[in-house]
Amino acid sequence: LLMQCDDLLVAHGGHAAAAGLELRRDRFDAFKERFAAACSVGVMTPAVRDRLDEVQSRLQGWLLRQQIDDLEAGRTPTKGVDTQDMPVIERQSLQCCFERIRELPAVVRAGLS
Repeated sequence: LLMQCDDLLVAHGGHAAAAGLELRRDRFDAFKERFAAACSVGVMTPAVRDRLDEVQSRLQGWLLRQQIDDLEAGRTPTKGVDTQDMPVIERQSLQCCFERIRELPAVVRAGLS
């Protein structure tokens, strides 16, 4: 999103979880308007958002089941999912979720271009 306002900024940078910027006061109003416009467009279609919501729900479900299994077996709950005893169809579904997550950067880049 900051790239949409690059010409108004003195400097900017960041990573997937955070961003920072430097802006001259006289450009604040123009930046605010352009940044709001860029945010309102969005970078994902509703269909992509729905797929990601489904992925998140499935991943949380698998993790919760794993933690319950760990507790019932007297183990400390982990932050991972043991796929060794998972039915094939469940492993394939998990793989599909990871593929959708891997697609996300390309979806975001396409939405910003």
